[in-house]
Amino acid sequence: MWIEEKLLTAQDTSYDEARNLHSKWLKHQAFMAELASNQGWLEKLDEEGQQLAKQKPQYADIVFQKLEALHQRWDMPQATTEEKAQLLFDANCSDLYAQSYADLSAWISEIEAQLKSDVQGKDLTSVNIPLKNLKHLDEQVSLRKKEMEGLLSQGPPVKRDMDEVEKC
Repeated sequence: MWIEEKLLTAQDTSYDEARNLHSKWLKHQAFMAELASNQGWLEKLDEEGQQLAKQKPQYADIVFQKLEALHQRWDMPQATTEEKAQLLFDANCSDLYAQSYADLSAWISEIEAQLKSDVQGKDLTSVNIPLKNLKHLDEQVSLRKKEMEGLLSQGPPVKRDMDEVEKC
């Protein structure tokens, strides 16, 4: 039956074979759209079942039992799909956090390297160039400060990275 096939698809772990979370999410979105497009089919069966029960009251119990069984079958892939959507969403959030943290960490390393410059000026012009660069770095740090605060408010950095920070 179609519903059993969709339940197997919803429970399928081959989503794990997709290259990245985005492609997994796209596959899942397509599957959710397919389920949603067939919701009308279930509603039509409900209406026809109700009409049949009215027309032939002697079969009403059987019709309602069959409709109830159909709804229970329909609910299984729906629930599984919702759970998988939440798991993919959570995984994507974790992935984005890790990526943002790595990007910010790399940026901080670049800034540290620029600050380690030991260029010393001999006259006003040669002193103004590093001063101008320092002001530019200060502006960049100010711009990234909100990003850092937002990232840190989402959760603590990875333990390995915290150990590196404590060594500095």
